[in-house]
Amino acid sequence: MALGPTLSESGGGLRAALIVAAVATLIVSLDLFSAGVRWGCLAVVAGVAVLSSAERRRPGSGWWAIYVAGTGVAVLGALLTAADETVGGIVAIVGGAMILIACTIGFPPGE
Repeated sequence: MALGPTLSESGGGLRAALIVAAVATLIVSLDLFSAGVRWGCLAVVAGVAVLSSAERRRPGSGWWAIYVAGTGVAVLGALLTAADETVGGIVAIVGGAMILIACTIGFPPGE
C-alpha cells in the first residue's frame, strides 16, 4: 500500500506548514492574544508536528527533532505559567526559539 506524498514532496505543503507554525509560535511568544488563542496556537504547532512526522525519516531532517522538542518545551512552559509566570514564560520562550530555529532549518529551498 503506497502512502501519499510527504509534505516536502507535495509542492510547498511543508513550507506552508512551517510558516503557519512560525506565526503561531510568534503569537504565543509575544503574548498577543488571550489565553484561549495562545492554547489554540500551541495546538496548531503540535498539529504541524504530527503532519510533518514523515519528515523525520528523510536525510537531513534533524530539524524535526528540534521542532518536536521545542513544542514539548513550549507546552511545558505554558503549563508552568499557572504556577509561576516568570519561570513558565522563560521556558515557553526557550521552546518558541527552538521551534523558530527548526522552522528556519527545515524550510525547504525553492525550486
